[in-house]
Amino acid sequence: MAINLISNGQEDWLSTLNSDLSQIGDKVSSTTVPITAINGCSVNGSTVVYQIGSHRLAITTGSVSIGSALSANNKSIDFGRLASDTDIGQGVAWSQVTNWAVGGVITRSGTTLTLTEENYGGDVNRGTYFNFMLVRSY
Repeated sequence: MAINLISNGQEDWLSTLNSDLSQIGDKVSSTTVPITAINGCSVNGSTVVYQIGSHRLAITTGSVSIGSALSANNKSIDFGRLASDTDIGQGVAWSQVTNWAVGGVITRSGTTLTLTEENYGGDVNRGTYFNFMLVRSY
């Protein structure tokens, strides 16, 4: 940044500073990767991957409506697919179902996104709606 170009008494120091700050935007780009729903689920969400210099920040947000009852044994369902080159890490899911909170974790195996919920004694059935968020920096 050309702060050294700002001299004592310079009247237009703010525009000099702002013109150099505008260069920051040239180093940031983003790509949006959609999530494809599977197993009868409905998914509204995507991953945005920000390229900041040589670093990447992937933020996945959205919601999923369960298309079928989760397995009674493991309370888990595959609900979506991402492009194979999208690195999203792990994240959390949450819902409010008939006055009790449901939490869970979202994991990725290959291209498949899986919701594993922990509902502490209740049942999560077809149509239960979860919000989710995953963040990964690499």
